[in-house]
Amino acid sequence: MKVLTKEHVAFFGFWAACVFFIFFGMGCSSPDLHTEDSSNNNGGNINIPTFTPPVKVDDTAQTVVPLGFLETDCGHNIGESACDFNLLDQKDNPWRLSEHVGDVVLLDLSAMWCAPCQSAAATAQRTQDDYASKGFHYVTILIVDAQNDTMDVSEAQHWADSFGITTAPVLQGSRDLLVSGGAQHGYPLSSWPTFVFLDRTHTVAYGIYGFNEEWIRNEIESLL
Repeated sequence: MKVLTKEHVAFFGFWAACVFFIFFGMGCSSPDLHTEDSSNNNGGNINIPTFTPPVKVDDTAQTVVPLGFLETDCGHNIGESACDFNLLDQKDNPWRLSEHVGDVVLLDLSAMWCAPCQSAAATAQRTQDDYASKGFHYVTILIVDAQNDTMDVSEAQHWADSFGITTAPVLQGSRDLLVSGGAQHGYPLSSWPTFVFLDRTHTVAYGIYGFNEEWIRNEIESLL
């Protein structure tokens, strides 16, 4: 007759426990064999990973408004509704005309090489500051750079910095905005700078070729 030692009792007790755990759906491993369970069941200690539902990412692309003129039922003759446009400013942010309906807008069409345009630019921020509280925007549209080429953001920023323009937009324009550049409803520019005055409904109210600060201020005040 064999005598059960303490080791036998421990051995049979271990496997009896395993049967119990298996019956209730729990795992068991040999006391002499270390294994890594891919289900994270280690010696009966269940580590159930927290389920985190996937985050639904709305990857719907934002509507991108094209640059340039945005409509054709418009014009730039006195009494006509000004054409809406969207252009990038000196910080490469979009500036859209129609978002400022209700305010008087002065469009300053300039070239970087033009001396009278530079004289006008030196007054831009002062003019903006004087009338901003009444609902006014001094908007510079640079058509060409100092080399008579297409504008970019660094040149628009340079213009703003050079003339201390901080709160008025300096927009990156192009010849595509002009009648002479092929635009069906473009600005009829014949000299630099050209100023176009829009009333609060953005109807073209007045236009000036060349720079005269007194005339410009008088017209602004008549529209405010």
